[in-house]
Amino acid sequence: MPLAVRRLVAKGLGTVILLLTLTPLYRVLDRPESGSFGEGTIIRASTHLQTALWGTVLAVGVGGLFAFLFGTQGQRDRLASVGAAATRVSATRWALVCGVVAAGLASAAHLLVFDGFPSLVDEMSTLLSARAMASGRLAIPLPEATAAWVIPNTLMTPAGWVSQYPPMSPLLLALGYLLGAPGLVGPLLLGLGVGVTVLVAARLLPDQPAVVRLAGFLLAVSPFLLLIGAGYLSHVPAATFTALAIYATLRARDGAWTWSIVTGIAAGLLVTTRPWIGLVLGVAFPTAIWLERTVRGRTPRWWVSRAFGATLGGLPFAVGLVWYDTTLYGSALTMGYDVAYGPAHALGFHADPWGNVYGPLEALGYSAANLLTLGVYLLESPVPTVPLVALFLLASRRLPDGVWILLGWALLPVVANTAYWHHGFHLGPRMLYEAAPAWIVLTALGAIGLTRRDTTS
Repeated sequence: MPLAVRRLVAKGLGTVILLLTLTPLYRVLDRPESGSFGEGTIIRASTHLQTALWGTVLAVGVGGLFAFLFGTQGQRDRLASVGAAATRVSATRWALVCGVVAAGLASAAHLLVFDGFPSLVDEMSTLLSARAMASGRLAIPLPEATAAWVIPNTLMTPAGWVSQYPPMSPLLLALGYLLGAPGLVGPLLLGLGVGVTVLVAARLLPDQPAVVRLAGFLLAVSPFLLLIGAGYLSHVPAATFTALAIYATLRARDGAWTWSIVTGIAAGLLVTTRPWIGLVLGVAFPTAIWLERTVRGRTPRWWVSRAFGATLGGLPFAVGLVWYDTTLYGSALTMGYDVAYGPAHALGFHADPWGNVYGPLEALGYSAANLLTLGVYLLESPVPTVPLVALFLLASRRLPDGVWILLGWALLPVVANTAYWHHGFHLGPRMLYEAAPAWIVLTALGAIGLTRRDTTS
């Protein structure tokens, strides 16, 4: 892609992101057809918009005043010395340290904030299937009075009582039950995901070691990542498998095709955890990354070898998912969502299971609210992170190639979720959890890039 076109695309993306996050576009949900979900989103997003705008005004105002009164060279020198010390640590060791810190902080939150309990009915539902799997069953048998037992997001099948969710997240928690610590599954997976994300950043931004080190630190202390990572939601393993899939994709792109087998394994884990986002980030995204390299000079055979490896790695998971769905729901292409809610749960524009309309306006409104809220919750900083990334895109003269992959990782879930009626909010915009690591790396890049006098990266 020519440099002029890249600049135009970057500025276009920056403009769109700013419009979505710093204007009340979410108010398109203010109509009866959007129902209570739309009403609640407007109330929440209005508060978040005020927080974002006033936080930015106060932070920039106070920071500008201090810079005018006391200058910035001293702070620059101190930050430069800290950055230099951090970059002396290898990327691999930094990834390990950040992963351990994230796992430790999430474990502390699990024990001290949540007291080890689930905080959402989705988690309760997943734990139900996890207990069944830990006992060697796919479902829990119940007495005849099932109405006294069934909770939301669960259903009864001929095999018994099950969660509506795909099998991988309950299976991982079942392993936790067998080891006596299901509550540590989320924190450990988060730590792994943070470490792998640092390695991804190091490969994508090899000339920006300070950015990689700052990104690792922010990943390890992000309240959004930590609090959801402290629980039992399927978003946590999905985020980890996404990072692993992208890392293996880059290794296969730059080296041996055998890494594509790892890509397929990670994609299989991701699809059997969260199918829609798995197909987008675990299948379509690696395919696009390899195709881009093929267009730039590789032979079709090069791409076919990677596609073959990914298929080989993912095939056992596809077979396992077909067996699971067929056993519980009677069809290879039927999932628990379909049995629990019927066609109203499907992707696309239609009435949701509660009768609320989900059309293009709702897709725009919920997406804007999600990005706005993500900017506020990601680091809980005075300056919202997502608009900061947008400003960096607008100010940059040239973006490194790796930034485009980070943007794909960050934005593809936003686009994919426009086709899904449910934009859940719990401890933040959780439907963007799998994209959050990429947004944090971009935030680190923007924070450092915007302070340079020559914003060229």
